[in-house]
Amino acid sequence: MKRPLFWLVPLVAAVGFCALLRADDLATPPVPPATRNLSDVYTCVKLVERYAQIAKDADASGVAAVLEANELLKGKDPNVAIGYFQKMLYDTKSRAVQRAIRVQLAEQYKILGQTDHAMEQLQALMTESQ
Repeated sequence: MKRPLFWLVPLVAAVGFCALLRADDLATPPVPPATRNLSDVYTCVKLVERYAQIAKDADASGVAAVLEANELLKGKDPNVAIGYFQKMLYDTKSRAVQRAIRVQLAEQYKILGQTDHAMEQLQALMTESQ
């Protein structure tokens, strides 16, 4: 009885060890970046085309900059954002960018609970001609 156990234990251990080695061989290797999915490449190309269109249009670039500035100012005190946007409102000549800034100002005033100032910005947007 001891003799079969003597051979059986190393045999089971060897089979288990080989199975572990074999399991590693069956794992799917990582896909190199050069062989990305075709839809990812298509999405990237569309993104580059969209950025190129925005870069060609000064108003679109300015509005994109306003939105990005708002993202960068999100963690700061709303008064900092208001000060920045008020300065930029008078520095910019683009009406489209001024409108985008007014929307951000209204949002910042709303965060502070200053609805009268928020309404002034919104009213300027609504009554502006052109």
